[in-house]
Amino acid sequence: DECRLSATACYQHSIALAPQYPQAHEHLLELLHTTGQRQEVVAVAQGLLEHFPEHQRALEVLADDAFRQGRWDEAVACQERAVQGRPHDTYLTARLSFYRLGLARMRAQQGQFDAARAILEAELAQETAPECYHIVCRQAAVELKAGQRQRGEDLFTQACKMAPSRLVAVFQMLVEAIRMP
Repeated sequence: DECRLSATACYQHSIALAPQYPQAHEHLLELLHTTGQRQEVVAVAQGLLEHFPEHQRALEVLADDAFRQGRWDEAVACQERAVQGRPHDTYLTARLSFYRLGLARMRAQQGQFDAARAILEAELAQETAPECYHIVCRQAAVELKAGQRQRGEDLFTQACKMAPSRLVAVFQMLVEAIRMP
């Protein structure tokens, strides 16, 4: 029928008529997300931010897209904005930590060791879990990559003492060595 419109077209029409209301944007975003239309989801999220600059879900979508594209700085920036709106949301803060740790690894791979160290120190200071050996392992990997062998070994020894078992720390260090050649 020529009279029937798709749900996507209806939401797009609603947005065109009244862009100042977030509901049509949000419903379209979730519909596209559900149907796996990633590029369209990103476009809707960007449009949402034009009208609602601190929209949580739009920021999450853009952070995730930036992560998938390897744009770690952008992923961190979007996720930081999302966390500001819901600072006690453990999912959002865990994703932010994940993006920051990835950014630190990228900085180390680029030879920006001071920047990587600063990010890891900040993450270590914010870590609330009793076991933060995984961050110390990352610090050790950065030091080894920077040519600071003794500092790297000292940090790895510290991580082994913090980890539930030495095997867990060795595994984490192996993962870091593979990811940060």
